[in-house]
Amino acid sequence: MEPEVVVLSRETRIDDYKNFFFKDKAGNEHKIGAKRTNFDELCNLIVVNPDKAVKLTYDEYKGRSYIVGVAIVADELPEPTAVKTSAAHTPQQYAPQEIGMWFNNLCAGIRDGSIERDFPKSHVYIKQQVYKMMSERTSIKFKKEEEV
Repeated sequence: MEPEVVVLSRETRIDDYKNFFFKDKAGNEHKIGAKRTNFDELCNLIVVNPDKAVKLTYDEYKGRSYIVGVAIVADELPEPTAVKTSAAHTPQQYAPQEIGMWFNNLCAGIRDGSIERDFPKSHVYIKQQVYKMMSERTSIKFKKEEEV
């Protein structure tokens, strides 16, 4: 494979398998496998030089390319590329079964009084929110009791 010149960003991470991932300014993610013989050297070079251009050299093994070397490039800066933008963040949608489970647990806590023990400062607010959400999702309407 041909060497690739990229400008490093500050985004790096290590996964559960101790593989090192880093992103370039174009938003592409690159991986350095934990089993590389020069793993520490390559990772340190990337972490210490954010916002600099580097040349990534590749090799192939069983049809898959992997990074063999990283070198800082002083003269050749790559052409600026448009950064990939992700779609607008949408809130996570929970399954109806999961919502039902939460309602069941919260209502059980309200019934047996454990919610007051577990959340002494916010149990009133939690109860109000549970009743509000329950009335929105069901046809049950709650009336506020007036003190006598």
